[in-house]
Amino acid sequence: MSWGSPVILFSGRAREDVVIEAINRGVDFYLQKGGDPKTQFAELTHKIRQAVRRKQAERFLRESERMLTDIINFLPDATFAIDKEGRVIAWNHAIEEMTGISAEQMLGRGDYAYSIPFYGSKRPLLIDLIQEPEEHYSHLYSLIRRNGSSLTAETDLAHPQGSRISVLAKACPLCNEKGEVSGAIESIRDITERKRMEDSLRASEEKFRALVNLSLEGIVITDFSGTLLFVNRAAGMTVDIPDYERLIGTRNVMEFIAPESRDEVLRDFHKVSQGTDAYLVCYKLLTEKKREVLVECIGKKIQFGDIPAMLVSMRDVTGRQQAEQAPLNVPGTPDKSYHLE
Repeated sequence: MSWGSPVILFSGRAREDVVIEAINRGVDFYLQKGGDPKTQFAELTHKIRQAVRRKQAERFLRESERMLTDIINFLPDATFAIDKEGRVIAWNHAIEEMTGISAEQMLGRGDYAYSIPFYGSKRPLLIDLIQEPEEHYSHLYSLIRRNGSSLTAETDLAHPQGSRISVLAKACPLCNEKGEVSGAIESIRDITERKRMEDSLRASEEKFRALVNLSLEGIVITDFSGTLLFVNRAAGMTVDIPDYERLIGTRNVMEFIAPESRDEVLRDFHKVSQGTDAYLVCYKLLTEKKREVLVECIGKKIQFGDIPAMLVSMRDVTGRQQAEQAPLNVPGTPDKSYHLE
């Protein structure tokens, strides 16, 4: 039995077994009557104050524990905690949903029982490795990061309820009021879909780069200050730079624009930045070897990562222009030349 208010047994006579039974049933203090009344009641007042403080502390502890349980259950990530003996002291709703194991089934269990829903056998999880050197867990996890006393890592070995998933786990120690480690807590986030999207994006980018680099037309991406963000092989060859990847992030497209075309290029940069794009223009370039090259370009405003940029497709038309301007000698009329219009 437990009372909400302090209970003090103040009796003239009581057998020892009665006192023990009373304390076992929730009595806070036993005080025997007798002796000097002033001293007796001073002692009784002291016991009452002690009992009140104890009840207040117990009530605060219960409320704190209930609040902590509510907070842990409110967390969207699967979360559990263990004491320093490795027994489960918290198992929230999200981890119940992830594993199919209820808190009632898991609370109080130790000896790595919490790993069985994930791996099918008893073995340490991240929560058990916080104080261990990295070589003890590097073969179990990837992308391991330590930040102070917390440890974050990824693994794709987990398979709650039979479905293989990728997870991001974070664990850190729990300390008591003296700063002593009293347990640990771990949160587990299912990142399977995110990893799948990252893999798809990576595969898509690889296909894009392969297609772009096989293109016979030069393709570049610049920001609106002209810094080169992407260059394909054909663009590099156009400006006489076979190792074209070294241009990315280090050179500005304006370095390759002939003086007579620079004003036009700057005007077109402004137009495209304002949304007017996909029109054909012709510029003269000066290559790394100081050759003059005439190119037809078409540009479009795009988002490149987190910045606005311009995608430009260009074609070397120097040979065509030269052919159009070359004289045509007609047989039988050696003194007269004709130009293609």
